[in-house]
Order: sequence, then C-alpha cells, then structure tokens
Amino acid sequence: MKKSTQRDTITFSLTLLLGISPCAWAEEETTPDFDNGDEFLALYYGDNQEVEAATRAPKPLSQVPENVTIITAEQIERMNAHGVDDLLNRVAGVSVDYASKDFNNAAYLGIHDSSSHQVAIYLDGIRISKATNDLAFTNMVPIRIIKRIEVIKGAAGSTWGSSLGGVVNIITKDTGESSRPSGSVRGSYGEYNSQDYSGEIAGALGQVGYYLSAARQESDGIKDDKEFANTSVYGKFDINLPANMGLTVSGGYTAPDYQISHFALPGFDFDESIDDHSSFASASFDALVASDLNLHLNGYFLDNSFVLTDTDFNSDIPWWKNQEEQESTGINGRLDYHLDRHQLVAGFDYLRNEIRRSDELSTAPASELKEEILAFYANDTIDFGRLTLVPGLRYDRMSDTSNMTSPSLGATWLAAEHTLFRASVAKGFHKPPIAQTDTDNGVWWANDQLEPEQVWSYQAGVETGAARFCRLKTTLFYNDVSEAFSWNSALATYENSGSESRKGIELEISTLPWHHLSLELNFTYIHTEDDNGENGHKRFANLIALYDNPELLTVELSGHYARYGDLEAPPAYNPVDGTVLWDISISRKIWANEQLSSELFFVGHNLSNESQYDDELTPNSGRWLEAGLKVFF
Repeated sequence: MKKSTQRDTITFSLTLLLGISPCAWAEEETTPDFDNGDEFLALYYGDNQEVEAATRAPKPLSQVPENVTIITAEQIERMNAHGVDDLLNRVAGVSVDYASKDFNNAAYLGIHDSSSHQVAIYLDGIRISKATNDLAFTNMVPIRIIKRIEVIKGAAGSTWGSSLGGVVNIITKDTGESSRPSGSVRGSYGEYNSQDYSGEIAGALGQVGYYLSAARQESDGIKDDKEFANTSVYGKFDINLPANMGLTVSGGYTAPDYQISHFALPGFDFDESIDDHSSFASASFDALVASDLNLHLNGYFLDNSFVLTDTDFNSDIPWWKNQEEQESTGINGRLDYHLDRHQLVAGFDYLRNEIRRSDELSTAPASELKEEILAFYANDTIDFGRLTLVPGLRYDRMSDTSNMTSPSLGATWLAAEHTLFRASVAKGFHKPPIAQTDTDNGVWWANDQLEPEQVWSYQAGVETGAARFCRLKTTLFYNDVSEAFSWNSALATYENSGSESRKGIELEISTLPWHHLSLELNFTYIHTEDDNGENGHKRFANLIALYDNPELLTVELSGHYARYGDLEAPPAYNPVDGTVLWDISISRKIWANEQLSSELFFVGHNLSNESQYDDELTPNSGRWLEAGLKVFF
C-alpha cells in the first residue's frame, strides 16, 4: 500500500511539473492588466462567457460562487468525440463509470463521489433522467447539437431542486442570423465498422431563425461485440416578435440501441442490451416587460421508451425484458430583474411524470406510476464591485415524499487584478425515485416512508493568473450527507439510516498558447467515509497537450489517470487502475475559400492499449483507430 501511494505521488508530481513549466516559458512576456474578473477569465473561456446553470439566468462567470466548469463548442469540435460522457470524463471532480468503455456506450456520472442517481442532467431545461430510478444516460444526446456544457459541482438545490451531487446543464446551438445558411457535413469510419455521420445547417428566413441537425452512429462494438446504433434528428426555430418579444421552439428524436454489458459469470453468462428511444420538444417565450425586467416562460414534454433485456449468452434466449414508458410534461417561468447592484431572479418549476412499467416476458399486469413536483425559487446576485454576494432559496413540494427547503449563500471576491476567491455553502437533497416509494405499483422493495437524502455542501477556492500566462484554480470541498439510503436486509428495503462524508480537493492548471502550444492539467482527490467507518480514497487526473496552428495542424493529446480506491473497487472486483489511457486527435485543414472549407481528422483511442476499470465485469476496450472528413459551409 505504501509503495502504491508513493508511486501515485511521483506520477502526479511529474505531471504537475509538465503543467507548470509553460508558466516559466512565458515569464519574459508582459503580463496583461485586468480591470475586473471577467477580463481575466475571458483569456481562458472566451469573451463574454456567461453561466446560466448557477441561477437560471445568464450572468458573468466572475460572479458565480459555485464550482463550475464549462465545456465549450470549440473543445467539443477539437476532440472529435462521439458522446457526452467522453467530454465529462476530462472535468475535474467528475467521475465517469463506464458500463464498458466502448463506442458511445452508457456510463454512470458521479460528482465528488456522489452516486449517478444524485446528479441532475438537463438538456435545454428538460430533465432527461428516468423517473423510476433517477438515472440518465447521456449517449441519448446528439453531440453535434451542443453549444456548451455547464457543470455545477456540489449541491444545487436552491436553484434546481433534487441535485445532491451537482448539475450537468447541456445547452444546444443557436439558430442562424443570416439568409445565407451555414453549417457542416462530416463523417468518420474506424475499426470494428465504427461509423459516425452528421449534418447541420443554420440560417434565417425573414424573422425566423433556424438550426437543423441529423446524425447516424453505429458500430459492431470494440470489445465483446457490444453493438451500438443511433439515428437522431433535432431542430430549433427562433421567431422575433414585436415589442422586444421572442418565441423559440425546438424538438428532437434520438434512439440509441446497444448492448450495454456482457457478464461472463460462472454458470450465469448473459448479455444486457438497451433500447432507449426519446422524443422531446419545448417552446419558450421571452419578453422585455420593462426596462431591466425580463420574463421567460417555457413548456416542454419528454416521451421516453426504455427497454432493458437480459439474454442468455449460450442459448440466445431472453430471460428478462423490462419496459418503461415515461411521459414527462413541465412548465417553468422566471423573472429576471436588474436593479442597481442587484440581479434578482424569481421563478417556478412544475413537473409531472407518468410511467408505465412492465416485464414483457411475464403475464403480470403493467404497473402505473404518477408523480408531481411544484417548486418556487429566488436568488439575488449583489454586486459590490470586487465583492459579489449570492443568496438563494428554493421550496420543493413533492407528491410522493416530504417537501424540501434548500437555502444557499455564496460569495466571490476579486482580491487582485489576477486573483478571484470563491466560497459557498448550500443545502441540497436527492428525492427518492417514485418506483422506490410507491408500494402499490413500484419495485417489490418500495418503502412509502422513504425520505429524501440530504446534504450540506461547503466549498472554497481561488482562481489566479498571477503566475504569468497560467490560470491556476484550486477548490476544497466537503459534503456532509445525512438520511442516506441504506439497505435493511431484515426488512428487505431501503431506509434513511445512512450517512456519509465526502471531502477533497481539485487542482487545475491551464496555460495560454506559447508558439501554438498550450497545456491543461487537473487533479482530483476524494476521501469518502461512510457510516460503517469504511474509507475510500479516489484520485483522478487529466493531462491535455494542445498544439493548435490552423495553418498547419491541430493536435490534441490527452491522458486520463484513475485510482478508484477500495470502497468503490474492492479487491474482489479485480479492478485495474493506476494506469493512464492516452487518446490523440489530429486535424488538418486541406482546402478553404471564402465559402467552403474542409478538414481531415484522425483519432486514436487508448494508444498504449492499457486496461482501466473498477470491475472486471466492465472492462474497457483496447486500442482502436478512426479517421474522417469535415466540410464547413
């Protein structure tokens, strides 16, 4: 154990030196001057970067006390990835537990060692999790439609309600503004018949802006024949109305079908496959009601059919086929008011879920479940110049469990022209899924006395550019979880008898380009202790080296290091960790004029052919390669 710890420390120290060294390269340069935190952060996130997820209304990143990471469209384009999980796997504090790391296979997302059930995932304001278990598989989101992803790490109950671990807010691309359409067509082909084709177009017809996208992905599976196929379409329309009003309508369809796992157990060898089909649509109305007073109303629906099938590997006969049909409808609204130093936001959320559950191989009748959630929230961003205070409060009234009140208080302080401090404290919760509380129609072990899990989340950090052309960010976090779900074997049900503490640190370093070269490093350490006194120590690190010279070549080399710890990956699971998975993405522009450009790209996955997994039943795939072509117009 001692040798293992020493090796981890040496590995991280060497990687840290690689990340810091470019700061020294830039010492001879002149350090830019900044009048406020927005100018400093714009060097790394782009001009006028704003965050919506923190308070539900856009505001500058320098006024966000929460620990937030933004994944931009530029980063997504550069990676040439196939799914959202691979994007999130690079984010400090986020753990992606792949069902089996393969071509866009499903994964379970955790933040600061939360369970995947405790992370809320939204697509343009629509919560995409399954209401029966609070799981969301992001491979149902077409990656090409994404404008950016905002990740809030820690309890976000005062803004989003049930989100004990954090929030992943996926925002889609804007409609076009020109009568001349723009867009792209792309395709890639790789080993194991892995294919990814997509096209998108954006423009405007009079007062109506539009964005349209279609995509097709398929693969024979990189490991154990885990086949994947998905066809998706998406559209968005903006209509400019008189008197400073606007209407946005969007909708899509996505249908991933895939084998999620192959379980080779002694005497019990079976495959598990998923059909996950979703239709969704939303309509948003925005109006400038008065000077500095904005109104936003949004209505939406999500229709999801989820089928999980277990098939005997030898006989190819299914022995279990669970089907869930979910219809979610919702409406939300908010007022956003700027008054002197204040940016006040007040709003409401209403959500209704209707679910039909059945075992298609059983004669038992299907069960019907229903739930409703009505919530009201308010927050204020108070700007005192270098100091910003952000109080927030939300009340959730839920039909199947106790109501919850979630307060929060945060602050940012621009201590110097290059240095920003952040701190926050928030109360959050995770609502028990309806299938676990409805004793008549839910799972067999449902408990109608099950209450929400609760957490007090504390975070403090600093972000600085004082090291000359390097941005350094560190965040300390402590999450005190109570009323946690714990299995009672005597009663054969879950009850609120558990507790857990999760504490740790995130370290992030990123550099400005030096001769087209920039580096990014993040490291996360998490110590988890449960109510039985069991301890888990997790370590994750990502190193990204980018050479970005559009006139010559763009090369991105990324490495992901993982040490899972005995609490998540006990020796009995035969995990393989302490390794680094290296990927590379190379792009070269081959032709361009004023109207068209084309680009060849090559992607290598797991270059060193390493193993990295927390359970031998879910091994990652080995090395595989692909190449493709993009055309922009």
